[in-house]
Amino acid sequence: MPLLRELTELTKLRELMAALYRAFGIPHSISDSDGEWLVAEGWEDCCTKFFRANPESAAICQRSDARIVGLLKPNVHTCSTCDHGLEEVGAPIVVNGQHVATFWLGQFFYSPPDLDFYRRYAQRFGFPEEEFLRAISHCKVTTRENVDLMMDYFIKFCGFLAEGGIQHRQVLKKEAEIRALNANLEQTVINRTRELEKAKDTAEAANRAKSVFLANMSHELRTPLNAILGFTDLMRRDAVLTGRDREHLDIVNRSGVHLLGLINDILDMAKIEAGRIRLEIAPFDLGTMVDDLVDMMGQRAREKGLELRLERPARVARYIRGDETRLRQVLVNLLGNAIKFTPVGGVTLYFDVAPDLSEPRLLIEVEDTGPGIAPDDQVRVFEPFVQAGPDLGQKGTGLGLAITRQLVELMGGRIGLISQLGQGSRFWIDLPAEIATAADVAGAQEAGEDVLRLAPGEPEWRILIVEDQPENSLLLGRLLTDAGFQVRAVSNGAEGIECFQQWRPHFIWMDRRMPVMDGLEATRRIRALEGGEAVKIVALTASVFTEQRGEMLEAGMDDILHKPFRPAEIFGCLERLLGARFLRRATAAFAAPTASAPDRAALAALPEEWRRELADALVALDVEQIGRLAGRIAERDPALGRILRRHADDFDFSAFEEALRGIGEGSPPT
Repeated sequence: MPLLRELTELTKLRELMAALYRAFGIPHSISDSDGEWLVAEGWEDCCTKFFRANPESAAICQRSDARIVGLLKPNVHTCSTCDHGLEEVGAPIVVNGQHVATFWLGQFFYSPPDLDFYRRYAQRFGFPEEEFLRAISHCKVTTRENVDLMMDYFIKFCGFLAEGGIQHRQVLKKEAEIRALNANLEQTVINRTRELEKAKDTAEAANRAKSVFLANMSHELRTPLNAILGFTDLMRRDAVLTGRDREHLDIVNRSGVHLLGLINDILDMAKIEAGRIRLEIAPFDLGTMVDDLVDMMGQRAREKGLELRLERPARVARYIRGDETRLRQVLVNLLGNAIKFTPVGGVTLYFDVAPDLSEPRLLIEVEDTGPGIAPDDQVRVFEPFVQAGPDLGQKGTGLGLAITRQLVELMGGRIGLISQLGQGSRFWIDLPAEIATAADVAGAQEAGEDVLRLAPGEPEWRILIVEDQPENSLLLGRLLTDAGFQVRAVSNGAEGIECFQQWRPHFIWMDRRMPVMDGLEATRRIRALEGGEAVKIVALTASVFTEQRGEMLEAGMDDILHKPFRPAEIFGCLERLLGARFLRRATAAFAAPTASAPDRAALAALPEEWRRELADALVALDVEQIGRLAGRIAERDPALGRILRRHADDFDFSAFEEALRGIGEGSPPT
């Protein structure tokens, strides 16, 4: 029988449960499958101090405990009132048929306690009356609905922890077996490669929420991906390349970009878990972002027969500085909720600016013609674990709008709600807005132009590459040499210092993590040498954590470029810091074939078992199983099978996941 303490990190679990107790004030505990208590929060103020400290009242507690234990059912919470008059709730956590833990809530009331009853209780058991009544008065009074929501969440949460731990132990066992194989047996390696890749994918999926592991893995993931994206970019520049070869390269490149996006999203989750999330402020094209968003969400609206309107007066600036990703995330959540829960009519997205204010502010509203939200629910709608709306029977965690509020407040803004039952809802956002210009975002607009070579009359620029990964060094060196730069490459910081003294480069690309001497120490020493203050040094790093940026700049680096880099970023940095000028050509527009959206009616016509197998394969990212299902579906519906194969080729599974979810019932807005 697995033990939860062996499947998860208890320190982080206890920190999280302590934070939940501070937030909700209801004592809770988790016991392992062998009965050992792993977490116990909040019981000491009342139950531990009074009821279980007296032998007679403790015996009553034991009878109550035995009664509720006898009623427990796997993965379902059971409510009971103990013989002392307090409420308690328990739920066994069962994963793959195995009992791994039991979660408890208790020491709370559904209605205010009868203090006269407990005054007599204090006299009966000899409790200090004033202190005992104060402890009883401090017990949380809540509703069964709130308790049901919390228990539903905690059951899923504990099950996720246990299942992830079981998978992780299986992965570690499999990796140990693979390492034990004889590496010189070529056939063995070939036979085990697929198992290793599957084990690696499972390990990454099981550890996405572990920030320390992900931070260490970021360097190992981004380094080879840098070579993949870089060399495919170089090959796509070849004008001789045409037809299927170019199409295959485009697929590889799109898949690499998609993989980079996945890695960034997973690492972002790790930052949120560790409390290290920070805004990435940069100039961006608000107008284009909003237009793209309306196009994307408009398709969802049209599928429901709704109209999605955009109202944006000319006084709203097109270019602003801010965190485009976070703002987009907020808008997608609000628009998605509005579309999902509006049966008829439409949704309107408003943009405006606040008048007569010294500080420019951006005003955003999302208005729908849906059922509206009751006044009592409006007060609680942004709280965690709260669901609001006329249909509370639908499932959901109640975290979406709470996260949206946190993001808006992180951006320095405010969010609110105006709604009337039967007349729709309007969510409003008030954000500070720093105006930008087209020139500020020109770098992104020039990304569609390829650098041919240095412009005529440019000096013979000397570029030094300090990089321990041969494939990255080769890629960057070839890119710069083809453009007309003089290039030398070394593999560690000590060699970089020696080459600087002998060759006097104008510009140094410096990797951060290297053997012998890392990039930080090498930069400090170069800056201390004669001529070291003049050379431009830019870090090349796979690290994604913002706090490390200050460390690199403090060491003397002029800028930081993250792997995997793109040619436009390399040449843009040289242009900005070195003053180099280039001849460019416009990139030829090769229209990549795009997969159309899956037809929900066609999906709904498939057998329910097929849809369930497809949903499970999409969640597990099991490409082989998806391919087998695509072949089976193609025999029944050739068009739908082709669409599924095209999405699988692009590693784009979100459209099918959304379509499958859309076949069933939705959830209330969160």
